[in-house]
Amino acid sequence: MGRWTKTTLPVLTYDWMISGPRPRANALQAGHWKSDHSSITIGPLAAAGAQVTAVDVDGRRLKRLTANLARTGLAATLVEADARTFEATTPFDAVLLDAPCTATGTFRRHPEVLHRRTPEDARACAPLQQSLLAQAARLVAPGGRLVYAVCSIEPEEGALAAGQADDLGLVPVERHLLLPGLGPGDGFAIAAFTKAG
Repeated sequence: MGRWTKTTLPVLTYDWMISGPRPRANALQAGHWKSDHSSITIGPLAAAGAQVTAVDVDGRRLKRLTANLARTGLAATLVEADARTFEATTPFDAVLLDAPCTATGTFRRHPEVLHRRTPEDARACAPLQQSLLAQAARLVAPGGRLVYAVCSIEPEEGALAAGQADDLGLVPVERHLLLPGLGPGDGFAIAAFTKAG
């Protein structure tokens, strides 16, 4: 089980991406990020010696990530691209999909989210989450690890990856839902899978 700390999401992500049937030599972080999760999850992987590739559709976030990597002396390959269509010459040992979502897990810091979000918003996010997950699964090497994370506490968003796992050749490993107030930081849903084969 992952350990709950002040930085629960990156700790679980790191634990799950480096664990499994073989060492994790190269890793991909993909998604349409709305926070600095990329910096705090890429850092430990790069520090452990992984060759990290970060894909983001927003060049401004990549510029912030470039500055953060330079400040820490770590290295990663940064690619400005849509993760739904990103291709790689070789599959990755581990892929983190930090998927776009309704962000309802952030309501302690952003209480307005509870007034602005509706059930329709979660349903509207599903097609993008599904297409990102399908492409992320294609990029994982057989026996590799895929970690799916959303900063949402909506059941349909957290369960999306588990519902698609069989069709994508993914074997569930572990899954958590952390509600705001039960630990430090935001609420989120996170699930780890191994690619069959």
